[in-house]
Amino acid sequence: MSYYLKNNAFHVALHPERSTWDVYGQGDAQFRMQNARLSLHYRSQGKHVRALDHWNQISVGESKTVDTNQGCARQIIVDIGPDSHQLEYQINFTLPEQSPILIWKLRVSNHSKKPVSIEQIELLNLGFINISHGSIGSSVSQSIIKAQNTNKGVIDLSISTGQRELAFFSNGWQSWSYSGVYQPSDRYQTTRLGVIRRAMIENPSTGRPNHNRMFRSDMFGILGDVQSRTGVLVGFLSQRNHFGSLEVFLDPYNPALRMWASGDGVQLDPGDKISTDWACIYPFNLDAPDPLGPYIEAVARENGISSLQEISSPSGWCSWYYYSSDFTGTITPEAIQQNTLAAENLHSDLPLNIIQIDDGFEKNIGDWFTCKPDFPQGLAPLSADIQKAGMTAGLWLAPFIVHPKSELYHQHPDWLLRNRLHQPVNAGFCWNAFTTALDLTHPDALEYCKQVIQRAVHEWGYHYLKLDFLYAAALQGKHHDPHQSRAQVLRSSLSALRQAAGPKATLLGCGCPLGPAIGLVDYMRIGTDTARNWYPSFLGIETLFRHETSMPSARYSLHNALTRSPMHKRWWINDPDCLLVRPDSNLSLEEVQTIASVIAITGGSFFLSDDLSKLPEKRLRIAQVLLPLIDKRPDILDWFDQSTPSLVQLDLTGACGYWSLLGIFNWLDKPIDKTLLLKKTHLDPNQKYLAREFWSGRFFQIVDGRLVLNELPAHSAYLLAVRSVNSDRPIYAGSNIHISQGMEVKDWSPQDSGVSFRIDRPGKIEGIIDIVLPKSPRQVISENQNITPKLLSDDIYRLEVGITNSTFFDIQW
Repeated sequence: MSYYLKNNAFHVALHPERSTWDVYGQGDAQFRMQNARLSLHYRSQGKHVRALDHWNQISVGESKTVDTNQGCARQIIVDIGPDSHQLEYQINFTLPEQSPILIWKLRVSNHSKKPVSIEQIELLNLGFINISHGSIGSSVSQSIIKAQNTNKGVIDLSISTGQRELAFFSNGWQSWSYSGVYQPSDRYQTTRLGVIRRAMIENPSTGRPNHNRMFRSDMFGILGDVQSRTGVLVGFLSQRNHFGSLEVFLDPYNPALRMWASGDGVQLDPGDKISTDWACIYPFNLDAPDPLGPYIEAVARENGISSLQEISSPSGWCSWYYYSSDFTGTITPEAIQQNTLAAENLHSDLPLNIIQIDDGFEKNIGDWFTCKPDFPQGLAPLSADIQKAGMTAGLWLAPFIVHPKSELYHQHPDWLLRNRLHQPVNAGFCWNAFTTALDLTHPDALEYCKQVIQRAVHEWGYHYLKLDFLYAAALQGKHHDPHQSRAQVLRSSLSALRQAAGPKATLLGCGCPLGPAIGLVDYMRIGTDTARNWYPSFLGIETLFRHETSMPSARYSLHNALTRSPMHKRWWINDPDCLLVRPDSNLSLEEVQTIASVIAITGGSFFLSDDLSKLPEKRLRIAQVLLPLIDKRPDILDWFDQSTPSLVQLDLTGACGYWSLLGIFNWLDKPIDKTLLLKKTHLDPNQKYLAREFWSGRFFQIVDGRLVLNELPAHSAYLLAVRSVNSDRPIYAGSNIHISQGMEVKDWSPQDSGVSFRIDRPGKIEGIIDIVLPKSPRQVISENQNITPKLLSDDIYRLEVGITNSTFFDIQW
């Protein structure tokens, strides 16, 4: 007997007698998943057990209506009787009425008299079989091949029988891990540096694929057909209980997909039960506006996040990229004071709100209560100076990671997380040593971390905390408490820090696995560190490290800023890392402009990391034009067509009307020609448009739905303000005063004989304003001063202006 759930988006069929289930997409998202299976891998008395291949002693409840975090939903619960080791199971299939997702989860109850160890909970298997098994889940996930039996699972993204061109979007585990789309011929992006870096960026329960055309992902992944433009997202709505992983095999005619929750060897005692987080399926059109929005918003609801739209992204200054020991100097109190004074003096023209002290003040990583001799007065006086200057004091801390030379390492060896050989675990090579981590299930270790946060906020006065290397809490090892999964350890530890900081402090997560942090941090680094170099390098050597996508570099920092932009103001405020504008870095002017363009168009925080007292005016202006921040999410238009997106659209509205900001990027190492096709955007291909490029001030006419851009320099960005043409009315065409080319306009009042408008922006700035006028102007006045307009073309006029906070203009023709 089969059982069914239906709504406008899904038709779900459960087949208990076959131990399988099917999902069919209805309406616009027509797809099918047939013969989907679940399984559980666990150990009992030292022996590996695989369960749920066959559902025994089944009881299926009647379909009923329930309230969930996703709204009103229909639900079917399948109870499965005890297996040979007295474990019982409950599968909950839920179909929300208003949200286009299917969700399900598995609960496991131990009714035996002995504990078992949970290794891996496979929530979806379509076309894979296991050929061996291992321990702690990671070996299990490595040992899979494509099934060839007649009852294998089937996934089909389109009812079309034409050519298929499959690709897969993979989400990286933590801040620095690569996120992007893979084609079948691509190489899976991970580190080739082995033990030096692997612990830092790879989820051990996800691992790396061991076959060509096979790719993996954390929390969620997207299998898409480039030809039919259909896709299906499979993932989890939270990672409060377990880290979740996915794997796909990209065969265009017979793809395979599976998803699992990592058990991490968690001990399930007699009488206890565990539940997975909600798994989900979400089908969609790859070209739809905001295609990932429904899933990302469902995750926000599941994690209790209310609207973040009213929260503004922060702007500030960070010490790291100028004063770290690897760059141009050493951080000192005098350097902080000097930049605090410079920021205060620049504040009217460049309003930065945060001064953040980064790594370099502490004696050793782990000894957070002991500063270097360079800081004889400690950190509290610097915080007082920053607050006196009218800004928020920020501080970098890495509370979960430990340096082997630290006093903490030697005085509290029982606090350290250890491996099976009882040696401290490897947390990666940092600060010229192999670091290790705290075991945060040890009450004293967690209490120490809480004390660090409490003292930093409530005694030293730092209300903005950048918490770095947070992945260390989620490393694999033998924990003091064997009942917590790695995801639970990280989330409970972050929750403790959140409570210790208090409601008025803001927390930035960095080097942090994303899922467990949702709802606990205010800001999140969503890419690798930037750098003063375009590509990764080490000790000046680039060749060996050029493709290390998780190492610091401008290039790969921008990559994740684009691919993870849909998370902004839904899970947290995105942090794309700092903008370096100084002329003596290894970045070209075009590269600096590209970084500024990505930061501006993707929303998120904005931090400078140069010596503010030494910046030349032309470089300072690059930072000025980003403020106030646009702070909105764009649409990444080609996100599924290539590894790093190169076409971004941000629709804006203001006093001067509606316009679109198009970001066009050249990621290649040589100049190229690019053709912009409006059918690839959300603009009307049949309309005529005027486009103004921000950095050059050049104008382009877009007719017949296309625009050819010649010789885009290597690593450059074109930022086009695109407006529809109306010859009867004046049009604000853009400026070099603000990067949005329109948000600076606060009043726009066209009349029959002219137009008046007001420009608002912080402080003083000189620049140009370009306006399309229906007639030749006879008079242009600004604050009682005459301005002589310059004719650029038949109807485009350029005004050279000086702006002081709020400046009024009147044009008569």
